[in-house]
Amino acid sequence: ITTWARDRFITGAGGAIIVPPETHSAGPERSNDRLVPYEVARVLGVPVRVAPFRFDGGDFSRAYGKIFCSSAWAARNPEIPLDQLLAMAESLFGEPVVYLPEAPNHHVGMIFAPVGDNAFAVGDVRKGASLAPSSLDVDSSDATAAKFDAVAATIEKAGFRVVRVPVVVTKREFVWMTFTNGVFSDKVVYIPVYGEAALDEAGIAAFRALGFDVKPVNVAGTYGHGGTLHCLVHVLKRD
Repeated sequence: ITTWARDRFITGAGGAIIVPPETHSAGPERSNDRLVPYEVARVLGVPVRVAPFRFDGGDFSRAYGKIFCSSAWAARNPEIPLDQLLAMAESLFGEPVVYLPEAPNHHVGMIFAPVGDNAFAVGDVRKGASLAPSSLDVDSSDATAAKFDAVAATIEKAGFRVVRVPVVVTKREFVWMTFTNGVFSDKVVYIPVYGEAALDEAGIAAFRALGFDVKPVNVAGTYGHGGTLHCLVHVLKRD
């Protein structure tokens, strides 16, 4: 069983736990991750539902009465036509889906975060590259930056305000230094930091400017495995 609590399931309407239809494809070390949501559901006394499509929990973000998902999720289900896939998601969640057709290939929480007041923080590769430690092999390409820009544009087109925050994308697959992958509770946010002073200070300042009480959590030993704070935490219920 791995530490990636976010990947194993999503919480649906009425507290139901929704699981993927098959074991995670990442390898045998994740084979028992699938057992966890069933045990969580047993303890909480809630039902388990099997989704009609493949997903990681991090493929979705619920905010402002909508579900946000991207092309990275659609790519897990190439045999299902996109319009049918989106209809399945809307039926499962009972909320409208905002689909991001052009996005980086990662979980959406690594790319953006809802920050209240009808707004989202979206990663900015250019800002991140200017602050990245010289020891990192950074992907600051126009193509990568354009994918983040496309996410920001789609979110704005859907009627939301966007604030850009630094993100460092490395040339190692899924290895990013991002500040959107935090855990939010009202105006308190626990955000990942990386032991890189200039970068961390910029990330913290961005969320303080949005009115948050920022609680930094050092993930320097974690992000190299392809995820950070929100990937390790699954919020089951909010009072």
